Amino acid sequence: MKNYKIYNWLILSVFFVACDSQLDLAPEDTLVEDKVFASEKTADAAVADAYHSFYEASTFFGVTYAFGDLTTDNVALANNAGYWTYVDAELTPADYVVGEVWRLHYKAINVANNLIKKIPEIGTYDETLERQHVAEGRFLRAFAYLNLLRIYGDGALTGDASGLGVVLQLEPFEGIVEEPKPRQNNGAIFNQVIEDLQLAIADLPAAHSNNERTRSRATKASAQALLSRVYLYQGDFGAAASAAQAVLADPNYFLTSDLQQLFPPNPDASPQEMTKEWLFGFPVSTNNGNFQYGTNYLDLIYYFKNNAWADAAFIDLYDTADLRRQELIFAGFAGNPNLTTFKFNNPEGLDNVPMLRLAEVILTRAESLARTNGLVPEAVDLLNEIRQRAGVTSFDLADFSNADDLVNAILHERRLELAFEGLHRFDLLRTGRPLKNPDVPADRFAWPIPQYEIELSGGVVVQNPGYE
Repeated sequence: MKNYKIYNWLILSVFFVACDSQLDLAPEDTLVEDKVFASEKTADAAVADAYHSFYEASTFFGVTYAFGDLTTDNVALANNAGYWTYVDAELTPADYVVGEVWRLHYKAINVANNLIKKIPEIGTYDETLERQHVAEGRFLRAFAYLNLLRIYGDGALTGDASGLGVVLQLEPFEGIVEEPKPRQNNGAIFNQVIEDLQLAIADLPAAHSNNERTRSRATKASAQALLSRVYLYQGDFGAAASAAQAVLADPNYFLTSDLQQLFPPNPDASPQEMTKEWLFGFPVSTNNGNFQYGTNYLDLIYYFKNNAWADAAFIDLYDTADLRRQELIFAGFAGNPNLTTFKFNNPEGLDNVPMLRLAEVILTRAESLARTNGLVPEAVDLLNEIRQRAGVTSFDLADFSNADDLVNAILHERRLELAFEGLHRFDLLRTGRPLKNPDVPADRFAWPIPQYEIELSGGVVVQNPGYE
């Protein structure tokens, strides 16, 4: 795997989560390890860099995030749009995006690895806060590996635990030359993600010092929410239901009744509050394009509609009275007649980016209960929580003839509720339903491994079968 030695964490005048929360640190070009990790102030700056690195990986040119919708029927594409390469699985190992998404995720993992290893060795500040910082590193490492797995893991979303996943790097790079590591199978990567999250939950706080930090830094509930997603992807529905229930029991999180408070109008790039439905997200609006959270690039994909917009047939899946259709679909850039998502309505890409929302967790528990216990009232009640917020008719248990009918209704609701949040592709793959291009072969559901990675490893890292 390509090697990165990261001690120049960031320009230390970084904004942590808001433009009025600048860290008061003396400017230095670099800090050696014993200074970076020794004090609370500099360690917190290193944690800030870990979040920033994960943000860069998760929103690279918008593609990492939007890929989960662009390759589904949620989105219509212009005939000449470059995104058809992703739809038709025509990426090559030499493609720039293929290499950068891989590289940026391993950069984020390396920063997290430094937090996990170095803080216990070098830290001299409050022990509870040290453990919290390590737990935040574990949360970010787990999230980064889950991203990598669902993009590059061969069979990771289709139940093949023995398929080749990605390279598992759990130690910071200590030098330029290291022995290359082979890819581990999907099961091993999933297990590491689960272990990291379980360890993180013990030391993460229930909430941080203010609302914005609670929504944009890891908490016990956000780690449980991510864990519920992991178990759902694995098909471990009992564990997914339990992890989801832990989130639903947390009083720091509840559904936002007003959809335009959840996803507010943001024409002037003003700071937007992340409501208590947000379990974890990137606070882009509060930094106004500053270093840590700059543009999310989703304006280029959705707002201007030059290449992508909301598919008309998808919009028609909403009931005409559905508030998600009335309030979260809009015209976007006036020079293009197509409709698009209101979730990213700022023309400069300065909207906050949701990564985990309570609505997803509610639907995860509903689906998991229906798959394990059949037609149970709680699953229907959870489904109705989402529908009632959207202003559409609730279901009765008698509306479903069997558990499969209920599961299908929940999956349909996931599609409507979580559209344009980068999740639908992975729901399609885990449930065996077709992508936008139904002819894509299974061995090309995953992206190719970057060619440079294979060459640098001397062939220790091998290519996915569909690209050999």
